[in-house]
Amino acid sequence: MKSLYIFTLLPTAYAPQRLAEEALKVGCDVRLINYDDLSIVLREGDAQIMYQDNELIVPSACIFRANKHVAFKDALLNIYVNKKVRILNSETLKLWQNLDKCTQHIEFAQADIPFVETILTTSQI
Repeated sequence: MKSLYIFTLLPTAYAPQRLAEEALKVGCDVRLINYDDLSIVLREGDAQIMYQDNELIVPSACIFRANKHVAFKDALLNIYVNKKVRILNSETLKLWQNLDKCTQHIEFAQADIPFVETILTTSQI
């Protein structure tokens, strides 16, 4: 049976639920995976993806949703591409890359595109 991981920030939202329903109809073993419950363990020559403290097996295919955890999503995407996992929305990800605010501002500055001055911080103001 083919396995499908749908990575999302809100597994209970309509879109990921509908994707899961359709995957089940065609016989996939599907898991909705919340980015907030993931961690990546990097070891020499390998990356281990943990979900709720359990290692994820390599799936047949993945779908990546959301733009909040762009760097984390990109890391997962690269790991699974290197493991030869089929990324079902790869063309969309290539065409419509979501950039975090910091990266957007850096690219705007490099391209001389005006933007509103912004302070980016990890602390709560």
